[in-house]
Amino acid sequence: MIRAAHAPDGSGAGTLRAALVAFLPLALAAALTWVAGSGDATSFDDTVLLPPDDISMGRFFLALIVLAFGYFGVYFAPGLLLMRALGWRVGNPVGNAVAAFVLSLFGGSLAWIGAQAVTDGLAGRTCLYLTIASLDAAALLAAVFLARGAPALPTLPAEARGRGRRELVVPMLGVLFVLVAGAFLMPGKITTEALEGDATEVNGFAASLFDRALPYWDLESGVWGFYPTFMFVAYPVFFSLALLGQSEAAVRLPALLFLGVLALATADLAARGRTRAAADSFAVLVPVLVAAYLSMQVGAYYAGYHPFHGDLACSPLEEWMVTALAMCAVVLVRDGAPGLAAVAALLSILTFPSGLMVVGFLGVAGFVTATNAEERWTVFRWGTGLAALLGGWAAFLLVYTLAQGTFGPMIGEWYAKYFQGRASFGGENPERIVRALGWYTLLAGGLPVVGLVVAIWRGDRVGRWLALAGGAWVAFFLFSPAKNIHYFMPAALLPVATALRTTTSERKPRSSLAVAGLLSVSAIVCVMLCRPQSVPPYTADREFGRRTVFLAGTVRQAVDYSKVIFNLTEPLWRWRPGSPWTVGHHTWVLYADRGFDLDREYDFYIGEGPTPAPGLEEVTRISVPGGGSAALWARGGRAAIREWKAKTFPLRKELSRFNFDMALSEPAP
Repeated sequence: MIRAAHAPDGSGAGTLRAALVAFLPLALAAALTWVAGSGDATSFDDTVLLPPDDISMGRFFLALIVLAFGYFGVYFAPGLLLMRALGWRVGNPVGNAVAAFVLSLFGGSLAWIGAQAVTDGLAGRTCLYLTIASLDAAALLAAVFLARGAPALPTLPAEARGRGRRELVVPMLGVLFVLVAGAFLMPGKITTEALEGDATEVNGFAASLFDRALPYWDLESGVWGFYPTFMFVAYPVFFSLALLGQSEAAVRLPALLFLGVLALATADLAARGRTRAAADSFAVLVPVLVAAYLSMQVGAYYAGYHPFHGDLACSPLEEWMVTALAMCAVVLVRDGAPGLAAVAALLSILTFPSGLMVVGFLGVAGFVTATNAEERWTVFRWGTGLAALLGGWAAFLLVYTLAQGTFGPMIGEWYAKYFQGRASFGGENPERIVRALGWYTLLAGGLPVVGLVVAIWRGDRVGRWLALAGGAWVAFFLFSPAKNIHYFMPAALLPVATALRTTTSERKPRSSLAVAGLLSVSAIVCVMLCRPQSVPPYTADREFGRRTVFLAGTVRQAVDYSKVIFNLTEPLWRWRPGSPWTVGHHTWVLYADRGFDLDREYDFYIGEGPTPAPGLEEVTRISVPGGGSAALWARGGRAAIREWKAKTFPLRKELSRFNFDMALSEPAP
């Protein structure tokens, strides 16, 4: 239960140490960023720490140090100071870490919204550092009045001390090892590969916050704005863009951050209360980490809108963010902090439309599996707190979008895109159901799926809670006509958690180790089954974009013009074996220049009107909104297009021994 922190340290030493915890990482990250910018001859705000192009090893390690300090200073430290100011603590170290993470996201996002209210024009890296530092300073000042003499960090109850540090440090090191291993075992999937079409949408949402308080991007209907439950994803990604510079890595790394938080919360839920130790028990930690690596691999290579191409910056990022925040809420409800759990659940819902279902299933399952009145009351308080927050959000959204004139188109597109037809269960093909069950079994690590079934009838309260929610989620998408491997990702780690919670105990160390070993081996086999053959990272669309200019005054015009590319190649969702393909016209726009005052020569020009420069040949033309037409001109004509097509590698079913093939799925619109 969250309660006031006692045992003050007596003087201002706690305040000084708390200030060091918050300000020192930010100062080091800023100083090292300045060093990197000096070497590149770029300004502090414009320095890109992890560009897609090759950099020296020294520069790479410098960027990793900035990443570590910057991420801690933005995603964790503000929450720790807010907990100190409010006198809050949770009864275990993982709960405290989760609470700090949620408060940092919530407080940091609100602080940025406030900063944009007083900032005129583009606000970059400097403004983010100043905003977070101001939030930290405000929390420190509040603690002087509200929690005088409080220790620097949340303390643990007496019964939880002794093992406390190990219970947090060991699983955090394990999670960090898995994430680093994944980055090295999947070369190019984080820093080098061009962003996929949906990833450019996430990038656009986030980048819009450089000069706006609320995300603002081109929706598919042509309306600019955001969906009711697809907007919070912009803030954590924006923090990464501002810290690391606008690059592919900066968009993808938050996916690994949230996967790490998800793994940490899952390991703690799998063990705490069931065994004396918590997530630092290796019989619990190792199977969870292997399952997390499996999710990371599937997300990187397959979790897109084609079974043979994935991007961590789109579906995996969104699903892991949703699920990590929802699992943080479960941890906080378990530990008696329903108010903060409501905040975590709200952020999950606002991140991506799947958050509504994830939080809904977890909420209902938590209430149904409660074993006494106190547990039911805690879940009820969580639900009422969340309902109040959602009511406030709905009122704000209604007023804001009506004032912007976007309410009708936004709601219509949001419903049609994410909800319409998803619950049409009657006519689903049995073969598709079986195939989708095979996908999920592979994604979950094989044997752990048995844990979902076993935990429902012989598990304890937490085990049945997770199993019931996970089972409902999987059943929904098995029978729904909408099928994609990333739809199952929110339930990917629940089987291993329920299996471990149901079968392991420190009272039976040998059998627990045997079960953990069996689950780990099963997950490793699944990793090998879906490990793709070595293929180069996809960079053709970025190279194409860098040689292109859109003769357009707005991004909206450029997006309309960019569809000319579909006269020459196929988007992923229309791909068939042997077809040339592209990851999407939005990607082309992202990497291309735009404007009319050209200061260099390009190989490809797209726009309306006559041929814009000598030496160009018209390749193809399309109609555009407003009655005109846009053409693609190339220096070298169709020969230049063939050169670009040659750089796109073919998608092959031989990428792995087992594929998340959607051949029986409904054709995409």
